[in-house]
Amino acid sequence: QILVLVNGKRRHNTAILFVNGTTQNGQSPPDLDLIPSSAIERIEVLRDGASAQYGSDALAGVINVILKDDAEGGRFTALGGMTGKGDGQTLQGSLNYGLSFLETGYLNLTLDARTTNLADRGAFTPNTGVLYFPVNGQPDPRESTASRHTAHPGSPQSQLYSLAYNGGYEFESGIKLYSFGTVSSRNTAAWLTFRPPSSATMLPTVNARLRFRLPGIISTMLSNMTSPVLD
Repeated sequence: QILVLVNGKRRHNTAILFVNGTTQNGQSPPDLDLIPSSAIERIEVLRDGASAQYGSDALAGVINVILKDDAEGGRFTALGGMTGKGDGQTLQGSLNYGLSFLETGYLNLTLDARTTNLADRGAFTPNTGVLYFPVNGQPDPRESTASRHTAHPGSPQSQLYSLAYNGGYEFESGIKLYSFGTVSSRNTAAWLTFRPPSSATMLPTVNARLRFRLPGIISTMLSNMTSPVLD
């Protein structure tokens, strides 16, 4: 496992659990995509294990993201492009600006916006299976006109808006106050697994049986559970 730090402090995990059934199942690592790249001054990487200093989270190393602390000036960057197939259009704009206050104070702000369209490669892998149940022993006439573009591998459509700040102030006594953080909003849309009309789960009778039997199945499972006995 890799420990992710921001300005030397632990970065919070994402709220999304990984549920694809692999060895990472149930994990929720930090999402580096929610940190605007224009807000980063540099990235420090510790490749060796640092569990003695940081705990078991740093078995595979540490990544420390250092945010910009410039107190003046700024820059604006823009990015645009698409895939070689003409889809997945991406447009991104980022604004970074630093300002000072009360002689020793600084505040560095970054605003980032990015939008990406769908990239779909399903047209290159058409569905050659049977989509409909046979009619009187003959193929359903709809088989000849049905769209075979049922799989949609590629990248999802997304919109990401992020705001990052890094500020600090030093008193005459030498005491330093600091604060930093990020606020992000991301919306993503992607295709789910295709269910052909010939799937058993699409039959009304099967759905009805599952709908009425599921409460009973759950009740039976709960009734068969026993409480642990403590010696």
